[in-house]
Amino acid sequence: MRFMSFGIFVAFLSLHSMVSAGEYCAGKPVTEVVIFKLAAEASIAEFKASALSVEKELQKIPGYQRRNLLQSDTGEWVDIVNWGQLTSAKAAAVAIQENPIAQQFFSHIDLNSVTFNYYCE
Repeated sequence: MRFMSFGIFVAFLSLHSMVSAGEYCAGKPVTEVVIFKLAAEASIAEFKASALSVEKELQKIPGYQRRNLLQSDTGEWVDIVNWGQLTSAKAAAVAIQENPIAQQFFSHIDLNSVTFNYYCE
């Protein structure tokens, strides 16, 4: 149930961000920025292993360019993914929801802490 909830949550955030970024970002490279904290029960080691696995899945999606996963000294994480264009990012947001490897990654995240935005040049 947690996976489905996260999927719906991310899909909502993604849609909201795409509507606001839509015309301005059309045809431009897009950077997806997700800021979050880990769930209280999450293991950092398991999270990092899961993050590596999900990155391999992202690399299979057309338009993927690169990813940076960063942690602050306050325990907050930033997941930065670069895409060739907004349509690639949008397609990835939909496709990744059904991926069991991505769902495992999502299970480590505190849903109440997530912010999600697209930025373009």
